[in-house]
Amino acid sequence: MCLDEDCICFLVISGDIANEGKSEQYLIAEKFIRDLQTGLRSNPKNKNVPLIIVPGNHDCNFEGVKSTREHLINHLQRDKDPLGKT
Repeated sequence: MCLDEDCICFLVISGDIANEGKSEQYLIAEKFIRDLQTGLRSNPKNKNVPLIIVPGNHDCNFEGVKSTREHLINHLQRDKDPLGKT
């Protein structure tokens, strides 16, 4: 977004940075994100490029907590209306 000569550039990543929430996936993502920021900063108007990240469901590592996840999925499938409106 540019107003007159001032330019504001944000890098927004809206979820699923990783596929399974594993550390090696975040290392790959980190390099990719840094490269994106560097590319955006190559424009003289983009002095600073703030990063906004919102994690997604694939950013969670469910290894070791499968019983909790399975319980939640079973509950949601069984109770089609969790708010009790029907």
